[in-house]
Amino acid sequence: MTQNLSSAMKVYQDLLAAKFDKKSSRPMEAYDLRDPRVQLEGEVRFGKRDKATFERVYSRLLSYGFVKSSESYQLKIICYTNDKIRCELKDIGVIRDFCTSNALPDQAEFILKDRLKEYPDYYKNQDYGFQFAIQKEIVLSPEDPKVIDLLQSWNQLDKSFRYMNRLTLTHPDIKGLVVDLSIVKSAMKGDQLVREKKFSSSQLFQQAETYEIELELTDLPYLSKNLKPVFDHMQKVIRYIASGIQNTNYPIPSREQQDVLREYLIYVNPTEKPPAVINNRMFIGPSSYTLQNIHLIQEENKAPCIFNDFCVTEKADGERKLLCVNKNGRIYMIDTNMKVQYTGSYTKESELFGSILDGEFIYTGHQQKKINTFAAFDLYFIHSKDYRKEPFYKWNEGEPVRKTRYYRMRNFITKLNASLMHETEVNPFRLKMKTFFIPGPSMTMQECCSKLFYTIQSGNYEYETDGVIFTVMGLGVGMENPEDTVKNYKYTWGHSFKWKPPEFNTIDFLIEINQKQGADDISYFTSLEQKEVVPYKRLNLHVGYDSKKDGMIDPQNMLFKGEFAVAATGSTYQKALFVPTSPYDPTAYLCYLPLREDSTGELNMYTENNEPIETSTIVEFRYVFTEDKKFRWVPLRVRYDKTYDYRTNKNQFGNAYPVANSNWYSIHHPITQDLLTDPLKKMRFENLEDDSVYYNRTSDESYTRGLRYFHNLHVKKILLETVMSKGCTLIDYAVGKGGDIPKWTNQQPSFVLGLDISKDNIHNKKDGACVRFIEKKRVKRSMFDAIFLQADTSKLISTGEFLSESDDLTRKVYSQVMAEDPKSKLYGAYVERVYGLGKDLFDVGSIQFALHYMFKNEKTLHAFMKNCSDTIKVGGYFTGTCYDGVKVFNFLKDKSKEEPVALYHEIEGQDSKKIWSITKKYDVTEFKETSASIGLAVQVYQETINKEFEEYLVQFPYFITCMKQYGFEPAAKLPGLDLPGVGNFKLLYDYMLKHGDLTHIPVMSEKEKELSFFNQYFVFQKIRKVDTQMVYHGFVHETEKVLIGVPKKLNRKIVLAK
Repeated sequence: MTQNLSSAMKVYQDLLAAKFDKKSSRPMEAYDLRDPRVQLEGEVRFGKRDKATFERVYSRLLSYGFVKSSESYQLKIICYTNDKIRCELKDIGVIRDFCTSNALPDQAEFILKDRLKEYPDYYKNQDYGFQFAIQKEIVLSPEDPKVIDLLQSWNQLDKSFRYMNRLTLTHPDIKGLVVDLSIVKSAMKGDQLVREKKFSSSQLFQQAETYEIELELTDLPYLSKNLKPVFDHMQKVIRYIASGIQNTNYPIPSREQQDVLREYLIYVNPTEKPPAVINNRMFIGPSSYTLQNIHLIQEENKAPCIFNDFCVTEKADGERKLLCVNKNGRIYMIDTNMKVQYTGSYTKESELFGSILDGEFIYTGHQQKKINTFAAFDLYFIHSKDYRKEPFYKWNEGEPVRKTRYYRMRNFITKLNASLMHETEVNPFRLKMKTFFIPGPSMTMQECCSKLFYTIQSGNYEYETDGVIFTVMGLGVGMENPEDTVKNYKYTWGHSFKWKPPEFNTIDFLIEINQKQGADDISYFTSLEQKEVVPYKRLNLHVGYDSKKDGMIDPQNMLFKGEFAVAATGSTYQKALFVPTSPYDPTAYLCYLPLREDSTGELNMYTENNEPIETSTIVEFRYVFTEDKKFRWVPLRVRYDKTYDYRTNKNQFGNAYPVANSNWYSIHHPITQDLLTDPLKKMRFENLEDDSVYYNRTSDESYTRGLRYFHNLHVKKILLETVMSKGCTLIDYAVGKGGDIPKWTNQQPSFVLGLDISKDNIHNKKDGACVRFIEKKRVKRSMFDAIFLQADTSKLISTGEFLSESDDLTRKVYSQVMAEDPKSKLYGAYVERVYGLGKDLFDVGSIQFALHYMFKNEKTLHAFMKNCSDTIKVGGYFTGTCYDGVKVFNFLKDKSKEEPVALYHEIEGQDSKKIWSITKKYDVTEFKETSASIGLAVQVYQETINKEFEEYLVQFPYFITCMKQYGFEPAAKLPGLDLPGVGNFKLLYDYMLKHGDLTHIPVMSEKEKELSFFNQYFVFQKIRKVDTQMVYHGFVHETEKVLIGVPKKLNRKIVLAK
């Protein structure tokens, strides 16, 4: 650095001497350096930086004795004349007047900057990221011909605008040097300044702020006599600024930083050459998911459970970093953006070289006391050997196993601390291992959590904590099962969970302000509390989304719009509007923030930390359950580090979608501290909502493959083939995730309406019904049309009860399909296209393996049957499958209430695996063919779903009797086949063996046959139209009587007759 900078300074010294050379006989040229109006500029420029770096540099300079000597506001106008003259306005009032009038005031200064032939190229220091610029600055008088020409053509000239708030720092012991810290707004397009003729067209004040750092040589007469000491001071100040930029007292050159990263990548992946471009995806420390209720369930849980094989430690309020001891013993930290910091410490113990630990760096403790501590929580490499596959902690016959990451980390830190050396003993770097609370033979996880919370609340940590972290003990780093591999890239680990007190759960969003005619859209609302009109802006909240891993961002909305085109190729990690799944909220990405005036009178948005909020910024938000949903998102703080990364690399969009979605679920289903500490408070599957089911579906090998193949690809295939014909319409009352789409496709219907009570079945981004249909439609655009809606078909369709009151969009779309409302473009192009396709009712109705839910009570059963009659046309078919209630009742006849019966798959030499179980939940001893047999509950477990569900026995003879009242008759035979219209699955199994192609068909085991043959199929045909309202009330009139007199909001005016 010194030699090249010295050469540049020698040029500056010579130019300075020439400026003050009064004996020179050389004729004066235009804008000669000797002219008093001509200044010789010397500036060290550190370029654009993020706000966090800017503030660190400012704080660091203050700590070295610099003081703020002045603060100014400037508007610089670059005029695109031949000479590129710059106009400068330096008073806030003058600037405000110009912004409204576009007329230059008398106070404007006209500046001409020019390079010098003696110094044509600026000296650039790549190691510390600055350049040293030397140029002439000429202040032009208003009478200068160049200024006169400029003013005459002012309205026609292209201009660029830069507005800055500049802080100037000086040091009482340093003359001839000042530091300028500037907050700048520039109208940019890419990396070029936007050219406009009028200021009002530039939208300058809507632009994001940038931050610039410059070190300027001043007081030329003094410099001409004292340049050597000033140069020495300049080098020190450059180091001060570099310390702030690198966030360390020990700044190092860029080359050294790159060497550290290359060495790190060689350890991580020794078989591959380190890439030329390093990005934050190469940070190997896995992230954690937010702890959810599903992770507290111990019994029959396929999801990770923290009460089984997990340990717990505190989460410090520090920065996540890797600690690297390089091949020479120097100790560095690497942050999540892959920025390197030298700690100022080293070791001479060669056995510790080439090592990597993971942890949190905590700069300050309580009362802002500097503690400069790295708290390690995992170890990855020692002496270049990879230990990531080892378990973190392991017990063997009640004793801990020593060959684990925990003990290796403990021993490593002990050795490193014993040999640690420092560049200085002033606030030296410290290294410690976090305290882990580890369940074992003598302590439960609840007891571990109790001890940890007591330690936190007692103030025994020297730093602030920010929750707790649960880490799996028996797996390697980032591994989801023993056969998994470690990841050499950024990864969110499914076996690492963070817990915060519910009120501290937050999400980081990339925000963009809603625009109207090219400007921020400002609206107004009346504050109920203050009874005044308050301005606000609407924001769109984005997260990072990977379509390959996360699925389709809002598949139902894509379906409604008809967005079937295949997504563009390229990077699949993009920004996306936040549309969470559980609870599903298609408008969760909307945020409304009130505005208040800043010091210049401009309306602005602010965080709770009083930071101004700009568009294209990443902000941390919390969610509060206010009455007005629009104002539930509350901005806590601007994430300047992430914002800078987004603006620089365009691959940082706040939280990744899975993390944000997980946090959203946690916000709505909070885990309180007592659920972690009290062994009597146990979470069970029945406590979870339906939306949680997908968390627990097993990916393990299924022992009922033969059964599932027979049910899905034979039973349902036969039924649908017999009742469907080309061009028909179909309504599925329990469509699930659309598993029957391929079977429908083979029959070539014209339209399908799929309904299901589960949000996840409809909206799941990876395999929900909407996703599956869109994926098929992308391949075969001529395929039938379909709409999928969340709806409860055990409630009346005719009254609208079957739809959620809060889901107005689903209600509107259903009305479009059935032509109950006028045709509209408001709900999407595809919805407009399928308008009225259900108006004439459906040719086929289907309910596969879900009829039992309708037998919950008399009202649900008759509501469902009425729905079938109201939506299936005369001559149409109704088909489905369900447990044969009579057969199940007889199977359980000798069992007592609450006594489970299970079927197991036997595996030689291993524990048997439960594939199915059923538990009797009723007392009755007779299964009558009357309404008395409605509501007989059983608890059923299936291995493929890995959860128990409450179901109800189907009294099929009674069901037939009732269906006749609604205009249906059971088919004597399956249309086109010599099989009865209602029968046991064994009939279809025998038919498959006799007539089917058995090639590649998994064979059902005897246990699978026993389970399968509990089921029956059915086909009804609607033979007449009936008054379903009258029939329905004939069965459930007693229930309806209870409702008489209950007030109901009609949402319409009532006109009283005179």
